[in-house]
Amino acid sequence: MVFTTRGNIALLSQDKVALFASRKTPPLMESAIFEIFDTIRALPIGLSGGWQSPVEKRLFKRMDSGQAANVLYYFARDLNTIRLSPLQEQLLAHDKLLMIAPETQSVRANKKSVLRRDQLLLTQNKKVCFLHITPGGRLETYFNRLLREGYFVYLLEHPFNESFYGPDVSLLNPDNVKELLTV
Repeated sequence: MVFTTRGNIALLSQDKVALFASRKTPPLMESAIFEIFDTIRALPIGLSGGWQSPVEKRLFKRMDSGQAANVLYYFARDLNTIRLSPLQEQLLAHDKLLMIAPETQSVRANKKSVLRRDQLLLTQNKKVCFLHITPGGRLETYFNRLLREGYFVYLLEHPFNESFYGPDVSLLNPDNVKELLTV
């Protein structure tokens, strides 16, 4: 798939993990998600995502140029139409950000462009961490597909995610995150 970039292209070759959280993540999970994310962002890896759901947006805002982790930010629209936030500008200035989008003329994200963005993201990231999955949603479809295709699939260990526990799923908690994600 043809794609465009802006930022530190070397981040594509870094060890990285894609992060997903459902749009309808229960508020009772947020403290556990923030705790695990703070542990992950201290690791020398790339954190990939569309940073689109409400929780994902809040996670992105927790990034800063002083953290070990870098950010790969996948967009579902033309990169030339993006107005940078101060955080994006800061991360770009410190070579901590790579913005990526499938080649498109779309000025606004739509269902088709989101699916293309996610396809590109999953092609470039073989480690995928689900922080929360709403049963029956798009992320459950991805979760099941990635397990079948042999991806390294991680899931936040939390009672709200128990229905997705299985033999091929690595459960993440603050005690094992470094060991699991930096191998």
